[in-house]
Amino acid sequence: MKIENNIIEDLFELQGAIGIATSQTNVNSYDFNFRNYFDAKSVIRETNLEVVLRIGAISNYDLTYTELHQEGINLINSIEQHNLASLLPNWYPLISELTPRTVWFNKLPNIQEIKKEFDWPIFIKGERQTNRHKKSLCIAENEIEFENIINYWKHDPILNWQRVICREFINLEKIENAEGDKIQISNEFRVFLWKGKIVGCGNYWDSENQFVLDQFNEQLIKNLVMQVAEKIHVPFLVIDVARTQKGKWIVIELNDAQESGYAGVNKLSLWNNIILNEKQ
Repeated sequence: MKIENNIIEDLFELQGAIGIATSQTNVNSYDFNFRNYFDAKSVIRETNLEVVLRIGAISNYDLTYTELHQEGINLINSIEQHNLASLLPNWYPLISELTPRTVWFNKLPNIQEIKKEFDWPIFIKGERQTNRHKKSLCIAENEIEFENIINYWKHDPILNWQRVICREFINLEKIENAEGDKIQISNEFRVFLWKGKIVGCGNYWDSENQFVLDQFNEQLIKNLVMQVAEKIHVPFLVIDVARTQKGKWIVIELNDAQESGYAGVNKLSLWNNIILNEKQ
């Protein structure tokens, strides 16, 4: 089945609980062979179950959602819910007290605009994503580095169509020194929520020095993501959190979990938890 610029290679009902539409991305942190672990009933055209789309990044969710709906396939996150989770300017005003101070610009900002809002350093990203976690493209410690980022932004195919997001730079608890032009490896966790319930949690970074959550920090993370869930009503949501050098957990990013990689979250446990939640 072809949808917009993407192809669905497999469509099935997962143990009678949810529908799954998948395509292989060849990215280990994203792909998962459901049929190796679960009872999966193939769907020819339509299903009454809510469907999770696992085909990687979705270039035009509005069109994809509409095309699938016309085929009798209803995705778990509506268009409005997808845009709420995926676009920082949509979710930030609802949880601004839980995440670093942020300003966004509809056109490339100049130095004067930046200095009016922030002290150096600042963190810079697109409204959807950074550029492969490159330090030189997302952290500006002075005016020269800022100008270099903006000049690169003008021609980069990933960044040039996105609004510019500038964020207060927060020193996070470091767990590993970064190599080359990568950003610092910090104490970060990825949390998957299914209809307001935590169904998966794991280290964001693949590192030998991964932080092992004790009961106290696990509860702090749970408290934080539940505050988000109370304000961001998206059925399948990912929340990335991090611990600052001062020991406080903060929200780093939100996203539509359909597009999100698993990071250190156990894939089998995640889907088992989702199925159990649907069958309750």
